[in-house]
Amino acid sequence: MAVAVITGSAGLIGAEAARFFAARGLDIVGIDNDMRAEFFGPEASTVWSRRRLEAELAHYRHYDIDIRDQSAIFDLFERYKTDIAVVIHTAAQPSHDWAAKAPFVDFSINANGTLNLLEATRQYCPDACFVFTSTNKVYGDTPNRLPLIEQSTRWELVADHRYGAYGIDESMSIDQTMHSLFWRLQSGRRRPGARIRALFRYENRLLPRRLPHWSGPFGGAAAWLSRLSREMRGYQCPLCRVRL
Repeated sequence: MAVAVITGSAGLIGAEAARFFAARGLDIVGIDNDMRAEFFGPEASTVWSRRRLEAELAHYRHYDIDIRDQSAIFDLFERYKTDIAVVIHTAAQPSHDWAAKAPFVDFSINANGTLNLLEATRQYCPDACFVFTSTNKVYGDTPNRLPLIEQSTRWELVADHRYGAYGIDESMSIDQTMHSLFWRLQSGRRRPGARIRALFRYENRLLPRRLPHWSGPFGGAAAWLSRLSREMRGYQCPLCRVRL
């Protein structure tokens, strides 16, 4: 029997994915260790959703595994091997505020945990389809300005919108992402503009104008970033190909 491995299976998207693939005859292997209760308190626990899946789906098997545990993930994938037809990866630490409070925990879950799953897939079921679910938070408030219409079960773009046929792609403006990049680039220096200028080019040329100088303490950062984002509009990052 073909198997669907679903991480974060007790979460909103994971649980719906479990039902979707179960209805199509796949065995479901759910991975969820209820980290939401640790992130957001007991009231955010997903245990109730797990119990509902176990009651509803005859071929649902739940594994209380942390995706950061490489050994446990590899053991699980080795157990099912090429029976795994699809991996749906929805497990994550989703809160930006929480990430700022505990960045190493956030990174270990979202980056290292994903790497564990990718490598397990590569080693034990290389022909499986791997679906990684990211977050629309990378677009900031931009999705809220899209022309959405309410349908019976979901919100959808109007049919003639340029994103209507294929969904939102990376050409959509990404809010705030450049700001977080700038913070990393500054690395404690008083003049981060020099390092940013070396990364961003316009038509294969370095930025032609001098970037604004941030000379103040932390309180001046917001104004500096705002001015910098205005002056760099239209430039493209050669690393991620994002046009500002």
